[in-house]
Amino acid sequence: MTLSNTKGVDIIVSDQRLEKLCKLEVKTTTKLPSRERLFGNEKSFTWVMSSKHEKINEKSLYYCFVALQNETTLPKFFIVPSSYVAWYVKWQHKKFLKSRKRKGAATNIRRFRIPITDPKKFENAWNKLS
Repeated sequence: MTLSNTKGVDIIVSDQRLEKLCKLEVKTTTKLPSRERLFGNEKSFTWVMSSKHEKINEKSLYYCFVALQNETTLPKFFIVPSSYVAWYVKWQHKKFLKSRKRKGAATNIRRFRIPITDPKKFENAWNKLS
């Protein structure tokens, strides 16, 4: 665990065999998978992000997206490189803006989604950290 003032990093992971350090930022959701027509017919886990995540692209930074489901089901953990998260949140926001019929106030809110079939195989991909 890091000190509370370590910006954008929740956990530092060390592999002494490989002499490698990785940083993890943890994002949690309690929202059940849902369908958003604009982003396909498949249900997805969704996490709230912000516009700052469009610019965070560090080789040693990963996100651990946690989906808490209920008290009798173990959480799901998804390990995703920051470069993919940056690309995705930027892409999804552009797609969202193009779909709007009326222009509204600018927002910093972004969303990151992982379909329940997990086509990119992010679930339990702890090996990405080594």
